[in-house]
Amino acid sequence: MISKTSFNDHKDRIFREAVEKFQNQIFSLQEKKSERVQKEIPLKIFERFRKSEEQRLKRWHASEGSGHEIAQRRSDLVDILFKEIFDLVIEQTIEKKEIKGFCVGAFGGYGRREMNPYSDVDI
Repeated sequence: MISKTSFNDHKDRIFREAVEKFQNQIFSLQEKKSERVQKEIPLKIFERFRKSEEQRLKRWHASEGSGHEIAQRRSDLVDILFKEIFDLVIEQTIEKKEIKGFCVGAFGGYGRREMNPYSDVDI
């Protein structure tokens, strides 16, 4: 069984990797003038990242992770993706880095941190 520490390390590593990848790639896109490029390519970046992390979770599950632990890590992945997509949308639509007085709630399997493959994201 994988220790809680190794899962926390995994979550931290995924988060750092996601933020670094997304910010670098999105920053380079912001320098381009095409509105289509600025809106469509970041979605491809998010999709590639999600797919690669899903593959990592499948390998982890096949080797040593329990179903419950993997479901929690998948919820962490959704947290990361949601935050980065939300930040990007806010920046592109209202041209601010952050907004105040706003709350997002998670429900269902996502809210319980029990995301299974193909689960919907209830927010």
